[in-house]
Amino acid sequence: MQARNHNFLDDVQQVFQRAAFIRELGIRLHDVYPGCCSAALRIRPDHLQHLGRVHGGVISSLAGHAALGAAMSAASAGEVLVAPEFTFQVLRPVREDRIFCQAEVVKAGAVLIFTEARVYDGNSADGKQVARGTFTFTRA
Repeated sequence: MQARNHNFLDDVQQVFQRAAFIRELGIRLHDVYPGCCSAALRIRPDHLQHLGRVHGGVISSLAGHAALGAAMSAASAGEVLVAPEFTFQVLRPVREDRIFCQAEVVKAGAVLIFTEARVYDGNSADGKQVARGTFTFTRA
């Protein structure tokens, strides 16, 4: 995929740095290139829900922000994207002390940008998949 915004790398880095909630969770940008974005998170005790498992909201936040990073390369410079719709499935509990997300643009249309995100146990996409989601972005 060819990027519409030639400064998307800087824009994605800023969106990760400026999002207070994402910083508070500890989500870190891993890699970004046209149509793809990956991010990672080291699991902390405050990420756990009442059963001692990683909260689904933490996992989906990682996936959503990586999906946004992927979508930003398909948007024009200066466009603000929001996700009015997403679906998310947690497939199995997180077993490792880190999770990794790889997101990619499925289709970049004139109005909507469709993305998929997969979350894995561990430091890379080589781990077991623990969750997946689809995120639809539109211009704000």
